[in-house]
Amino acid sequence: MGTFRRPHLTAGVYDELLTRHSAALLAALSSEHDVVRKDVGAQEDLVSPLTGLLTEAIGLALGELRNDPTRSLALAESVLRLLSGADHLLGTYDELSLLPERIRAIVARPSTAPGLPIGSLHTSRLLVNAEGESLLDHLRSEFDSADRVDLLCSFVKLSGVEKLRAALERHSEMRHRRLRVLTTTYMRATDALAIERLAALPGCEVKVSYDASMTRLHAKAWVFHRDSGYSTAFVGSSNLSHAAQTDGLEWNVRLTEQDQPAVLAQMVETFEQYWNDPYQFERFDGSNTHRTRLRAALAPEESQTVNAWFDLEAKDFQRPVLAELAHARTLGRHRNLLVAATGTGKTVMAALDYRALREAGKVDSLLFVAHRKEILVQARKVFRAALRSASFGELWVDGLRPAVGRHVFASIESLGDDDVSRFDMVIVDEAHHSAARTWDTLLRRVAPCELLGLTGTPERTDGWSYALHFPPPWVGNLRVWNAIPAALVPFRYYVIDVDEVSLADVAWVSGRYAPEALAGKLVTAAEVFVERAVKAIHEFVARPEGMRALAFCVNVAHAKAVHACFLARGLRAQVLTGETGTAEREAAQGALNAGSLQVLCVVDLYNEGVDVPNVNTLLFFRPTESATVFLQQLGRGLRRARDKAELVVFDLTGRQRAEFRFDRRLRGLLGHTPRQLREFVDQGFGRLPAGCHVVFGERSRVDILAQLRRSIPDNLAGLRALLAEPTHAHLSLAEFLDETEVLLEDIYRHRQSWRSLRSAVGLAVVPTLDGAEEEALANVHKLLHVGGERLETWARLAEGGWPPDEAGRRRARMLFVVLYGKETAANDDPCRALLAGHAAVRAELVELIPVLRDRNATLAEAASLSPENPLALHERYLGVELSVAFDQRTQVGVFRDYYTGVERASGKAYDLLLVTLEKSAATKEHLKYRDFPLSDLRFHWQSKARTRRATEEGRRLLDPGREGCTALLFVRERADDRPQVTMAFRYLGPVDPDGDHGERPITIEWALRYPMPGSLARAGRVAG
Repeated sequence: MGTFRRPHLTAGVYDELLTRHSAALLAALSSEHDVVRKDVGAQEDLVSPLTGLLTEAIGLALGELRNDPTRSLALAESVLRLLSGADHLLGTYDELSLLPERIRAIVARPSTAPGLPIGSLHTSRLLVNAEGESLLDHLRSEFDSADRVDLLCSFVKLSGVEKLRAALERHSEMRHRRLRVLTTTYMRATDALAIERLAALPGCEVKVSYDASMTRLHAKAWVFHRDSGYSTAFVGSSNLSHAAQTDGLEWNVRLTEQDQPAVLAQMVETFEQYWNDPYQFERFDGSNTHRTRLRAALAPEESQTVNAWFDLEAKDFQRPVLAELAHARTLGRHRNLLVAATGTGKTVMAALDYRALREAGKVDSLLFVAHRKEILVQARKVFRAALRSASFGELWVDGLRPAVGRHVFASIESLGDDDVSRFDMVIVDEAHHSAARTWDTLLRRVAPCELLGLTGTPERTDGWSYALHFPPPWVGNLRVWNAIPAALVPFRYYVIDVDEVSLADVAWVSGRYAPEALAGKLVTAAEVFVERAVKAIHEFVARPEGMRALAFCVNVAHAKAVHACFLARGLRAQVLTGETGTAEREAAQGALNAGSLQVLCVVDLYNEGVDVPNVNTLLFFRPTESATVFLQQLGRGLRRARDKAELVVFDLTGRQRAEFRFDRRLRGLLGHTPRQLREFVDQGFGRLPAGCHVVFGERSRVDILAQLRRSIPDNLAGLRALLAEPTHAHLSLAEFLDETEVLLEDIYRHRQSWRSLRSAVGLAVVPTLDGAEEEALANVHKLLHVGGERLETWARLAEGGWPPDEAGRRRARMLFVVLYGKETAANDDPCRALLAGHAAVRAELVELIPVLRDRNATLAEAASLSPENPLALHERYLGVELSVAFDQRTQVGVFRDYYTGVERASGKAYDLLLVTLEKSAATKEHLKYRDFPLSDLRFHWQSKARTRRATEEGRRLLDPGREGCTALLFVRERADDRPQVTMAFRYLGPVDPDGDHGERPITIEWALRYPMPGSLARAGRVAG
């Protein structure tokens, strides 16, 4: 019921503008109701509420004139005349005035008018396969008038294709009519013959996802594109099968572009992202090779033959990581750290990387180092599969020594003082061990052409930095929170309160619980923990009899106690420790996989390197101080397996000491900043990986929040108090950040600086500053996005140097324009003099630059615009920095500032496309899905709403080469990086138009010449 028809108001949520009618209804409410009101702000987005209000009002008025077309047209004309007005918001009145005719079709001669769909082209509705009206009838009627058709369907059956065959053939026989189909081999439900027949149709393109473990694509949708603006779409429960299209109990919504333009646009854009994803869906062209692969993927599991060797190829999500690694080497980087979450196949990626280098003749001899025999055996098996060689690699572990020594899989203990400098490539598995003295010594001794470290957890809390052996930036950054959609199963994580047990009195030594004291406490409390665990299992695990769980314990005695408690409650359990023999361990793992065991109580096992993909439940019976170990243990359950939909995690650790940092494991799991995590724990919702769920017990929630508030100051006074602690007094900025886990943004909040904070607590004496230096220090917070060559130039400036080339001088001016403002930065000499005299500013830069080097390192390269232009690919730039890069000044010589839209530079040589993915903090739905990446090489973009194709701007956008210009793409996630701080744009390089439609606005698909960073592609996706 709409605003104008409502007879009264009831308690509930609303989002509408107040009318005098609704104000009167509010006045009639009893005194028992409170009304939450909000004044309309000066910058508030009113498009959606006003559109809804006007649509209802105009619809009601026209409904009263339903049988009087003359008066209906007159009313509509008066509304259009008002909207054109003096500002011509919709064009001139002459363009908008109505004529008493309806257009039903425009047909190129000598064709006849196409048949119209059964459903209305104006209104949306629900279809339920009611008697006399099936989805099939509607679909058949849509094809004749459609210019293009897209189908997204998890299962495609031959019965469904045959029912639509005549309509499909008629559509495909028309010139320029395109049909695109996306489907999967999931559950082997698709019929191979159906795909083959579709692919054989003229103009039909088919792409298939062959990931048998991918359960995410359940969507069923048709989009019938009509260039006239009357597109329609169907979305709902029906796959392409006979039953689903005719008489199944199905719900499908038919949408029209006329009344649901935003929803239909979002469907189109999501489909385009899927279609352009080069990793998830693969083209099927009907060739013998493709048919063989499709039929093999769809064959019943028991009929699939097992080859001696399988083709080990990169999975969809691994290919960008390998491409990034190869790109790093083209930039001269040969000591790389590959960061990827446990379960994403780091060893597979390493093997494929080695294979590519070996085939290119760049390496041959190989040393693969790990710390356990099981890891080495498994790694050698992967390398043998990648190279299709049963004899590749020799083990050097547990007394085994290589005979040839050319391709060696060795434990760190076995290597000893042996000469390891002879290997072409050295791979260090689980590189977090490299802080240990023996590992550090090894990495100092090797001298390979290629050094590759593998880790899932680059964060450290021991003061050691990976940068010593693996200079940033690191490759991949495929963390748990962004690996789940592509590579891992989602999780349900329950933090279970065990209030009866407190660990507050357990000794704390060297940053961890004293092992023996902890074990004694947990053995005594095992009964309580297991009782709580079993209760949670029966409450949250759908089929406890099918549970395959790992229970992590602190030592053997603890594992035995937990095991006994499980047996007493009827669960099938067994104990495994690091001392258990290999045969017994393998037998137990086989029993768990087969389902004859439900729980393995483990100690010092399954932390890393050993695959147990069928595990679907984890039980943490011990507090794990190391976020690294915690994530490795979690990774044992996140691996995908057939018929495994999710991982259930129970974290049962009782009351903790204040020193125990529970937040670290949550941050490693979720990817939140400390502040985001605090909001998430406090409010109970926030950003989570797709399909994931976290539930806190009430006591645990309170404890974690208290700990977060203690460890992460949320105001300036708290930050100063933390800095004033005696243990922090003599730390550098980098050391303070590492020690306290305070964010760099927290240091520079409220226009503070490192030196002003230290001065405020008496740790530094800053002499009286002039106004210019005070303002410059207050502006340092605007530099936190900077990396690459700008930092090196600025470091030399801080030491009194000056760049000899124009590109370097422009980098210097980028610093000046941010610190001293556009007017002062217009001339070099005054700025150089200011910086030379501002000792506090130079000291601040000396502290900050090393932090930014590590934090903002990218695989940047010049974009080859011109020798004097310093822009580097994938670096971030403020709008004013871009004006400096192109030396764009106003008539009085002051640098300009760029915000968003299209800006010209270097005369008319360049069009800068400045894109903000999130259009506003208020999330304007009518704008939200217009600028976004389709893939790492394609970008969907729309011009300003008034841009026409025939204007100069329209011509430059549609055919920049002909107009003598180059389009450059700059993208940022949102307008503000943090309160009162503008987010910088990331430079993605030159782009070329590759498809367009419409005007006012013009929609263009841009082809990137360089792949965009994976993190940005993921951040901007419409589809998850």
